[in-house]
Amino acid sequence: LGDSPPLGGTAMACAKEAQPYHKQTIHAVRRHLSQFWSRLVDIDGFAVTSAPEVDPLKVPKAALEGSLFEMQLVLKQYAEKFGGDYEELKQRWLALCFHLEDVPVLKAFCQRRHREHALQRSIPRSK
Repeated sequence: LGDSPPLGGTAMACAKEAQPYHKQTIHAVRRHLSQFWSRLVDIDGFAVTSAPEVDPLKVPKAALEGSLFEMQLVLKQYAEKFGGDYEELKQRWLALCFHLEDVPVLKAFCQRRHREHALQRSIPRSK
């Protein structure tokens, strides 16, 4: 701010450049505040980049490893963190884990069984 360094100060107190932690903190704060004040987007060559968009219904890779309980816990946390619908995310996860698109259709099997049963009923039993 233009103040003269304190007398007897350490080299750390008189540093010309901010420490890495402070740079990261300033960057994070400006990125957050730039959502509300567009002036902060590019001041003194400081450009804030927006975070990449996250699809709240995309199954995370972490949800495909571990026990069943761990995978479902990861799904629930992911849905809460990114605002996705847990049930929809779970359906997508089930399709990925158990290859639900490869499961045969049960309707044809049930219809065949129904026809067999009807055929058996139509044939009179001999006494």
